Amino acid sequence: MKHKDRWNKGRRFAAPDVPTHDYDLDTPVFCLKHVDPAYCITTCSDEQKADFIQAMRALSQITWRQILLTHKRSKYGSEKLPQTAIARPKPSHLTPDQSLIAIRFWDKARMVGYREREIFRIIWFDCDYSLYPHAT
Repeated sequence: MKHKDRWNKGRRFAAPDVPTHDYDLDTPVFCLKHVDPAYCITTCSDEQKADFIQAMRALSQITWRQILLTHKRSKYGSEKLPQTAIARPKPSHLTPDQSLIAIRFWDKARMVGYREREIFRIIWFDCDYSLYPHAT
């Protein structure tokens, strides 16, 4: 065994500093895979559906940081919600430590889901304001 190998045998080495990626600087990617059928976009009006498409286009042009800093009452405002605010059953892939985000897309209508890195996984479309108590 070489002298150097003998010296390092059994020692733990620290991983080199790996730069972390700031996903707040990324634009969102929207996922509709896990939408609750009872609160699907298909339950929304035609005007709401059209505005959802426009909102996705507008939101995909700005960063997550800009979205999260937007006041909840602005056109595409957002707010964080505790999972307890939603009375519906939660999907199994939603872990208790994940915060929900509601993003406005039409008047008071919101898409509600959670964020994984840059991906916004939409679970509910609250088109009739019945998913959770909205502040007036």
